[in-house]
Amino acid sequence: MRFLRRAAQGLEIAPGVPLSAHLYTNAIDYEKRRVHARLRAAAERWPHEFAPQAFLLLEANAVTSTEIVTGLGTISVRNRIQHTGIIRAEVEPPFVVLAVVGEHSRKEGYVALRAYAQPVLSGNQFVPTERDHDRDVLRALQDAQYILRRRDIRMAVKKILFDLPFADVSVRPDFLIALLDDNTGQECRFALQILRSSDDDYLALRAIERTRLSQLGPVAALALGDVTPEIVARTALGILS
Repeated sequence: MRFLRRAAQGLEIAPGVPLSAHLYTNAIDYEKRRVHARLRAAAERWPHEFAPQAFLLLEANAVTSTEIVTGLGTISVRNRIQHTGIIRAEVEPPFVVLAVVGEHSRKEGYVALRAYAQPVLSGNQFVPTERDHDRDVLRALQDAQYILRRRDIRMAVKKILFDLPFADVSVRPDFLIALLDDNTGQECRFALQILRSSDDDYLALRAIERTRLSQLGPVAALALGDVTPEIVARTALGILS
């Protein structure tokens, strides 16, 4: 949260209004109506063509269709909370939820209008996940980092959230991994595919994606059941060599 608050200093929610001035990271400020009071005060100086708004960035231990449940209180959201199917898929917490607070009507004043919930690796590692097994993959990647570090090899892992443009199509590797051998100074980067199904059609589509990605650099594909720290480390060493 500290890093996110720092990043918010460089973003504006209206001309001259930094996000950091109206970003709250616990439910107490909303329940005690501090958010509402500060927003009402700021509204007098808000640019006329923009609606006053504030944002709640919360770690949640449960999300329903219209409620954000945190350890410091529960916040009701006016509209249905958007997410990537976490309720239907029964994805376990924690979640990071971003909610916008605005004026629903003059009579009701400021309320939490909309929200988006994203599962994350853990309460202090906000790496996005989609399903529970994503967390198993991320933990295996973390453990592989420790294995490689003992050999003076640094590994950085980047979770890809958006498609990468490639020619006339877009592709999205599951992860981009960068390696640096402190012994030799050698560097390399490769895409990592996680194969989550043995279905022929699924594997054919991933093979097409792998072919496209291979024109940009090395690609490694591992079946979900093979994603262990040892296999990941061995795969990385093979590409580095």
